[in-house]
Amino acid sequence: EYLTSLIEQYELQKYVFDTGAFSYIKSLEKMASYDVLVIIEANVRPGIFLPSKLIDYSQLDVPILAITPEGSCVSRKITHYGGGVVADCTSDEQILIALSSMLEKWRTEKLSCSYSTGRLYSRFSPDHVMEIYNSIFVEVFTKY
Repeated sequence: EYLTSLIEQYELQKYVFDTGAFSYIKSLEKMASYDVLVIIEANVRPGIFLPSKLIDYSQLDVPILAITPEGSCVSRKITHYGGGVVADCTSDEQILIALSSMLEKWRTEKLSCSYSTGRLYSRFSPDHVMEIYNSIFVEVFTKY
């Protein structure tokens, strides 16, 4: 209810709305048609948490806006492999800068070409995951 009231207060109904529930495949199809996909993480102690949404988003090649704790796994992956913009979830200023940057790229029709998720997805692709498993198996079997 609070979020709905904020959307109405700032007259954002045209831009922010509830899409309802979808199957996993249908949700991927819908998300592929969006301009930006957003990950928002709570300000919790850094760890190895890696939301599966990052992997889903990366395979769609849609720019990602990650509002996440500084140094989080999501932040490190996007910063290193590209695919979007990262903003510290504790900094209103960083969030504003990230939103402004993406909005400017969107206005100039440079959003997609500026934030390809290809390199990011390569880290999670089935082929890469199988390479990792194979190297683990080789290491385990050659030691024993």
